[in-house]
Amino acid sequence: MREALGDDMLIFAGKMHAAGSRAEAGEKIVSKEDIRAFAEAGADVILLPAPGTVPGVSFEFVHGMVSYIHELGKLSLTAIGTSQEGASTAGTDFISLMVSNKTGQSIWGLIFAANCVVLVVFGAMFGWEAAAYSIIFQLISTKAIEMFYHRYDRVTLQIVTKRPEQILDAYNEVHKHGSSVMEVMGGRSRQRYWLINTVVSSYEIDDVMQLIREKDGGAVVNVFRTENFFGNFYRAPID
Repeated sequence: MREALGDDMLIFAGKMHAAGSRAEAGEKIVSKEDIRAFAEAGADVILLPAPGTVPGVSFEFVHGMVSYIHELGKLSLTAIGTSQEGASTAGTDFISLMVSNKTGQSIWGLIFAANCVVLVVFGAMFGWEAAAYSIIFQLISTKAIEMFYHRYDRVTLQIVTKRPEQILDAYNEVHKHGSSVMEVMGGRSRQRYWLINTVVSSYEIDDVMQLIREKDGGAVVNVFRTENFFGNFYRAPID
């Protein structure tokens, strides 16, 4: 093929998944020897599975392989052949989940905009009716996910208590978030209290409130949404 067409074509070669072979599972799916063999056989672009789409294929693994491909003077391409781990059935949804899991920020709005651009191009080429229905579907699905999926929302808790030691001991034993404590005085009672400030995931509110009620049933808790958070925030990994 190369002799017949010369530089008027690009040859893609690679391995997208192990197809059930245990010997080629995870990082064994493709090696540097495989990549060199593809390059020496005349491939212009080497395909690799996208990070997270195959068990064991991590960002670090793909980064190392891409660097090696570039050293050989070839192009690299990551793609989703079969989504097997922590991904969605749609390509752009996978990208959104991947970025969100890494950064802790939701980018569903950007993904919807990117999908619309692709669908507009599709509409110009093949017809606007199907493209319009697809855009409506994307809007509904994106808004539905944003409405019900709040893993990346954070809330601030202000806990006023007379038993800070008991609450802090129990809280630190279960949760890995930091907190700050200050001594305050009740404006009406003139009694001494302690104010505990902490930021948690919205998924953790019920567990934290149950813990507080067990240690101090008279504690007053103010909960409000945290719009921005700067600094280290522990987020439990997705099982």
